[in-house]
Amino acid sequence: MVLNDGEKVIKKIGHSDNIPFRLEDLVTVPFFTAWCYLVLLILEPYTSENIRDYGNIYNYFLFPFLVLTGIYLTIGRVFKRWVNTKNVDFFITNQRIVFCNRVNRNIIKSFDLYDLQISFREKLNNNGFIIIGKEEPLFRKKGVNLLEDKNVMYNVYNVRKEYETIVEAKNAIN
Repeated sequence: MVLNDGEKVIKKIGHSDNIPFRLEDLVTVPFFTAWCYLVLLILEPYTSENIRDYGNIYNYFLFPFLVLTGIYLTIGRVFKRWVNTKNVDFFITNQRIVFCNRVNRNIIKSFDLYDLQISFREKLNNNGFIIIGKEEPLFRKKGVNLLEDKNVMYNVYNVRKEYETIVEAKNAIN
């Protein structure tokens, strides 16, 4: 990991490699499953002789596409978070927060502490996740939010303590 001049690592943020479930998954997984099921029912091919070719398009292209989309929107989101958690280490320096590749120690992302907006969510076991940047709401005026927070440290041990460490480092800069 290449650091800037005068920059030093304060702490490596400890996190587990477990599958990172969020409370929002309790809403999004049933919602997307029901949505995909309804779309499949609506687009079911007709048995009429005039549109027999539509059945072939449905069976070979549309049905697999809808099934794969539904799987990605439910299980794929959780799997993507898990892969990111297994491959990334998090560091706090005196100038920024660094997301670093676990294998070759290349910096993936970094965030300056000076103008950092940060929040956290804690689970019952004192673990949780830290969200860097503006937190995405689950529900919007137009419906359920399909996007996830982009810059998140999942499965952080003692998330409140780590959050306070980041806030102290940020206050030391200001």
